[in-house]
Amino acid sequence: MATPEKGTDPETFALRQACGCLLKEMRERSGHTQASLAKLMGYEIKTFVNQVELGRSRLPPDHVAGWARAFGVSERALAFITLRYYDPITFATLFGPVPPALQASDPAAQIRVLEETIADLSRILVAAKEDPVRPPEGLP
Repeated sequence: MATPEKGTDPETFALRQACGCLLKEMRERSGHTQASLAKLMGYEIKTFVNQVELGRSRLPPDHVAGWARAFGVSERALAFITLRYYDPITFATLFGPVPPALQASDPAAQIRVLEETIADLSRILVAAKEDPVRPPEGLP
């Protein structure tokens, strides 16, 4: 399995490339160029956006919120997407195998599924806080 924190093995690079392609498509659908996103994010040059989209760099966690705003998606959804590609071990530990609905190449479809998943998880969290002794419905 890939070890994305090391960033050197071919599987890790392939995951970063896949994430970069998805981020590029999201950027294009939001109407941004690499230059406009770079300017919006305060990057001195657009090269960083290009490096992320090519899979040569990761989108840093502290940049997820800004990119999400630029793309018009929730920060949680974009964090969920990037975690899936950048740290598949942690993703699988937290969420289990990647659901088939998230294997679609259409970012809009993935975002819809993620928003629904986040809503479900939020409902479960609220229920757990209300009655911490009884596990909420929907937990395995």
